Amino acid sequence: MPLVPPDPPLSADGIVLRLVDDSDVGWITQACADPEITRYIPFIPDPYTEADARAFVRYAQEGWASGSHAPFVIAEAGDHAADGTGDRAGIGAIELHLKTSGREYLGGPFGIADLSIAPSLGFAPMLGVKLDAYPAIAAWLARVQARPSWKKIYG
Repeated sequence: MPLVPPDPPLSADGIVLRLVDDSDVGWITQACADPEITRYIPFIPDPYTEADARAFVRYAQEGWASGSHAPFVIAEAGDHAADGTGDRAGIGAIELHLKTSGREYLGGPFGIADLSIAPSLGFAPMLGVKLDAYPAIAAWLARVQARPSWKKIYG
């Protein structure tokens, strides 16, 4: 069963969670090509190409259509590029399932999905994103960061 995205998109304090679309390919390609991303998220292709970003966009769209997952872009409100290209500049991506799934972690048991998303989301406070507006996400992140495997890698 298809998922129905929130309309209007979820937003608070100048941050919006919106659907992933083709206009995100540019920033996704650039962000995921950063050596620090592939260093800490080893399953991301290296080098990361535009084709990889387009595959992620398809994955996101297929998730909404099939009801299997609900990816969002984390962006600043009004995130269209200043250069007028129409490209967007998100600051990250996340899939939200925790509140309705009853699962403790993204894939059910703790795993690679948690370890791939948590590092990016851990930067939210430095970017001015207040996770207290999203208590299920904040609680999930705290559970991930409390795990011995997280502490071993990130201290």
